[in-house]
Amino acid sequence: MKLSNRLLGVLTMSALLTKVASGAAAELPEARAARYLASIHQNPSLLLPFLRAMPKGGDLHIHLAGAVYAEKWIDYAAQDNFCVDRRSSSLLAPPCDTSCARDAEKPAVECAYQDPILYNQLVDAWSMRNFKHAEHGHDHFFASFEKFLPASAHSTGAQLAEVAARAAADHEQYLELMHTAGGDRAAADLAGKLRWDDD
Repeated sequence: MKLSNRLLGVLTMSALLTKVASGAAAELPEARAARYLASIHQNPSLLLPFLRAMPKGGDLHIHLAGAVYAEKWIDYAAQDNFCVDRRSSSLLAPPCDTSCARDAEKPAVECAYQDPILYNQLVDAWSMRNFKHAEHGHDHFFASFEKFLPASAHSTGAQLAEVAARAAADHEQYLELMHTAGGDRAAADLAGKLRWDDD
């Protein structure tokens, strides 16, 4: 009798543990994620890594040049020895002013590495950082391209690598980048030859 009671107790405890385990396993991953998100939503130090690690959908219809960070455009422009117009923040072909002094109107882009004012000016002009709301956002964004695009000629591979690496680090599932090789020059040359046609 003692053996059967003991066996019955073991079987009952086993059934109880199985039920508890199956209930925990039955919780869907989405429910666990939602519960954890609710528990950390006021804690930025936990929230940021959680959101960064989450799988994302896809980035669609992305122009490669618009996905590159302004800081990288500075690097690409410096590698190609471009100068910059301090007033417009537009890239200019060399030769550059021989000085990086603040009164130099056409310093080398590499001067920005030693001049935080110039560096920040370029990042603001070539991105939406510190965007002034008195200006139309659409206009500011699209006006930035003509300022840094000359630096794109020799850096296409590096641009692709940068954008793809960032997408992978953000756990994006799909990246649809658009880039027309030579599109900036070839399209402009073609348009110049064909002229405008209202039809």
